[in-house]
Amino acid sequence: MKKLSRHDRVEMVLRRIEQYPTLSSYCRILYRAIFEWLETEEVESEKLDQAFQLLLRCECRIHDQVGRIVRSGNLDLLAVVRVGRHARRNLWRLLRAVEKLQASTSREGVIRELIVAECHSHLGSTREVVAALRRAIRLGCEHALAHFALGYNLYQEALRNFVGKAPGSGKSVIARPAEFADACRASVRAFERGLGLDEGRFDARICWWIGLINEAIGERRAARDAFAKAMAMNPRGFADIGRAKMKLLSSCKPGMRRTPAERAWLARLGPITEEEVNRAQAFLASLEDFPFEFAQDDEE
Repeated sequence: MKKLSRHDRVEMVLRRIEQYPTLSSYCRILYRAIFEWLETEEVESEKLDQAFQLLLRCECRIHDQVGRIVRSGNLDLLAVVRVGRHARRNLWRLLRAVEKLQASTSREGVIRELIVAECHSHLGSTREVVAALRRAIRLGCEHALAHFALGYNLYQEALRNFVGKAPGSGKSVIARPAEFADACRASVRAFERGLGLDEGRFDARICWWIGLINEAIGERRAARDAFAKAMAMNPRGFADIGRAKMKLLSSCKPGMRRTPAERAWLARLGPITEEEVNRAQAFLASLEDFPFEFAQDDEE
């Protein structure tokens, strides 16, 4: 019997994890891309193969154990916590090892940084995810998903930095709205750099998120333009929800373009209105996981 190479063993684990319905489509596409890059002539490091295999095995274990708890019909919260703690320990060990790896080519550097970013993502370290993705892009990673992930994590960082709880009431408020808007625009720019890459396979999804973020900061015209592009690119995935968005935005009175003095005045305002707080809370509640489930049919 022919002995399997390390890369063959990686593929076996990858095929196994791809069978889990709970695996996000973002991870499904990213993991397959990393696997294919590991096969290129630019990558000679077997340690990267091993690191990637360990990352996949960590994910497999999480899906296996959580799935077993769910199937038992008895939601044991302590068991879920134990699974999470064990996964975090393994991911921290893997992260420390990967960060020490020396890349001999830019492609190896890209793969290393994407593995680092994924580890930090599972560990909830958004700032470190952003830093690793930026390093990967500087090294030449021009996959649309890298820019998508950077845009999304920049937005998450903006939410964490500027959305908090009001003293006493415990309600969510946006502090320093002008700075929050600037951080959101940086997120939009990151999304935009992913447009047109990978034959435009992810353009509709990217445009949709550009629309969502512009809507969140009151840039209604830009939001409408982005939603319209997403609808045109993928009618099956975005036509219905896009029409609902267009109706909502059309019902709002368009504001005049703000002068620098008006922007400075807005920056000094206190908490936003109760209606805006409720909208922000609803929007935040929808972001518990990486939002890459729209219109899967166009990439399957």
